[in-house]
Amino acid sequence: PAPATHAGGEAQPSFDSTMTRKTNLADHLEWQLRMSDLSHDDQEVGAVIIHNLQEDGLLRADSPDEDPLETVRQDTGATFEQLASIIAKTGDHRRIGVCLDTCHLIASGYDIVSPDGYAATFKQFGRLVGFERLRVFHMNDSKKPLGSRVDRHEHIGQGCLGLEPFRRIVNDRRFRDLPMLLETPKAEGKPAGPIAIDPLDKQNLDTLRGLIGG
Repeated sequence: PAPATHAGGEAQPSFDSTMTRKTNLADHLEWQLRMSDLSHDDQEVGAVIIHNLQEDGLLRADSPDEDPLETVRQDTGATFEQLASIIAKTGDHRRIGVCLDTCHLIASGYDIVSPDGYAATFKQFGRLVGFERLRVFHMNDSKKPLGSRVDRHEHIGQGCLGLEPFRRIVNDRRFRDLPMLLETPKAEGKPAGPIAIDPLDKQNLDTLRGLIGG
């Protein structure tokens, strides 16, 4: 969806609870990272990723998609250093980008809760990976605390992250043009129609939108 605008005309972040093709690519790559044995070095992992993307035709010059590697809460890809190394081993391919999942960040030991931790985390990300590689956020609170290495998503503001990290992200000018996608828990039962608004998605989206400008 097109981003909403402030009264002053400035673009706000856009939020979506659906999975786009780019996000599917992120999941595809995340699966590869999770399945990569830690005994394999980053060069091997990078080579496997490039091979699989080439097999799927996703690195063609005319492909409209970019391919974001997602931070993974454990295994290869859990740290910015690992992501940077994997990207480097792909030859710094211009089509490779990064997806940051807020739950994965805290699980991997990145403190985005405190103001100093938030600043330090993104300073390190900018230095090691680069903001030009950042394509999308997955916005999820976490059931588990900092450094748990456990990926358990929670509703926005109701977990170990709380509201403040999300307030910072949605108001951070560096991220205002990036898509932000929910992977928070869903309501029980099947949707009534082919397209139905999940009430818990609406709750989480309303929470995030309420933080803009705050």
